[in-house]
Amino acid sequence: MDITTEKHYNPGQYRLVAVTPDSDTTSMSLDLTPQLKIVDVRQYLSGRPTPGNRGNVVTTVVNRGTGPTWVFNIVYENAPYDLATTIDASPSLPTANLALPKTEAEVILHPNESQEYMGSVPPFVIPNSKSCDGWSSETVVVVQAARNSNTKQLVRASHSGELLSANFRNSCNEISIEMIGKEADDA
Repeated sequence: MDITTEKHYNPGQYRLVAVTPDSDTTSMSLDLTPQLKIVDVRQYLSGRPTPGNRGNVVTTVVNRGTGPTWVFNIVYENAPYDLATTIDASPSLPTANLALPKTEAEVILHPNESQEYMGSVPPFVIPNSKSCDGWSSETVVVVQAARNSNTKQLVRASHSGELLSANFRNSCNEISIEMIGKEADDA
């Protein structure tokens, strides 16, 4: 499978035409427009309890539109970990930027389906000066899909529990995440 954002169709109205063997034709209008919405954001709790794992999040996205698309990146605005805030809107291969899912077939999001995604850079790795005493941060989760279609959601993360430290990175082992308000403005 070869997925790049250059090979995505142009969303919009299409006309489907059927021709019978007798050359009779019939046609109908068909709307192919994906509409992504972030429906859940939660701390990643699988794998070893490392700062990189516990500082990352799983984002559930649903396609409420009428056409398929694929997610190629998850990034963050105003995240505690600066490296997670790089907004890369350039086309790229999905599996290069995502820790989950692992295959290109799984990044495709059909109408009325949902999928869990995880970016490759954890947003809630924290500076050495921070502790896990219940402080909170507000971050915007940005789901980047084909055709530079960004979907955003503001979240509040409460950092508590034990401080995990490894490889010069820190994170709290308990991060409670709540979605705040409606979907953030598109980029």
